[in-house]
Amino acid sequence: MIILAAGFLACSVAAHQPSPYRSAASSPDQQNALLKLQQKYSDERNPVHKAKILVRLGDLQVADAAGRSSANDYAAAIEKLQQYRSEIEITHSAFLGIVANPAQNPDGLHQLQISLRENLRRIHDIVVAMPASQRSAFVTVQEDLEAQNQKMLDELFPSLEFAPAKPPSHP
Repeated sequence: MIILAAGFLACSVAAHQPSPYRSAASSPDQQNALLKLQQKYSDERNPVHKAKILVRLGDLQVADAAGRSSANDYAAAIEKLQQYRSEIEITHSAFLGIVANPAQNPDGLHQLQISLRENLRRIHDIVVAMPASQRSAFVTVQEDLEAQNQKMLDELFPSLEFAPAKPPSHP
């Protein structure tokens, strides 16, 4: 009985905590964090480190876009998502420039792919919640990011070609 009550209390407390993905555009602290991470991302030269920074930066950018979309500021929201898409493409290309086989050395790219997959869910939620008249640019960005996600998955987990099974030899 006590365990059940503690579980209920934990769930009710968690339900009342603000989500970092709801109203990011209105929080000055989150805007400052976004600007600091953007500067850190811009200054970083190592693609692996850049990918790891983009994991956190991308979360904030998508949260900011969600907040702006909720406030009906679709132009600012799409601008933020287009920036995220551009940074994903640039970082992915730079990563491939230094890592010959991402499946054997996935550090950075694996984290970026997981983050991208999670952000694609959030972007989908943004698109579904907006008026149909505003969706086309958002859907284009979403599709581009889905293509990038698939490329990363293909590089991280290349399909293996199996040789045909040999029949067992009997002596």
